[in-house]
Amino acid sequence: MKILDKLKRFVLAEDIADEDEEPIEEEKTPLPPLVDEPMPQYDDFKLPKMPEEEKKEESGAALSYRKRKYIEAKTRDNLAAVLKCLAQVKVIVPVKKGESMRADVMTDAAGKRYLPVFSQYSEITEDYKNNFTLIEAPFVSYVDLAHRMEDMSGLVLDAFTESMVLNFEIADAVVSLAK
Repeated sequence: MKILDKLKRFVLAEDIADEDEEPIEEEKTPLPPLVDEPMPQYDDFKLPKMPEEEKKEESGAALSYRKRKYIEAKTRDNLAAVLKCLAQVKVIVPVKKGESMRADVMTDAAGKRYLPVFSQYSEITEDYKNNFTLIEAPFVSYVDLAHRMEDMSGLVLDAFTESMVLNFEIADAVVSLAK
């Protein structure tokens, strides 16, 4: 059985749109080319629950380091380290300047849409920083936001450098790990 089949699916109340509710509007920014490698599937991969004493807040630098290690060697342990870190860390999300405060959306070459999140300010280009307000909050809060946005495929971590695409199955697993 593949990991995606094993992961618990989440049905959020926000996923069921009210008739009167308007979808959240977002800006569209093209996503830089991503590495066209699928995330590996592990038949026996399970996300362990973290003991309470290990649920200390990680830093963006730790997340960036763990992400780089995973990109270099796509092992089960490296992926688990990234997911554990995401469950604890605050990330940075760009929102449109002004009153609307709409989150930016990046689109890949295939037309898939992602909510960009960044591990550190150094991962964001100066032009991008100048065009958006940057907000820091726990990664898990942005998973919910991405679910509520129209036609999203997931989130993308550090889109301008060594990017890592997090589809909703993986992002939801991070949310369950954080609980």
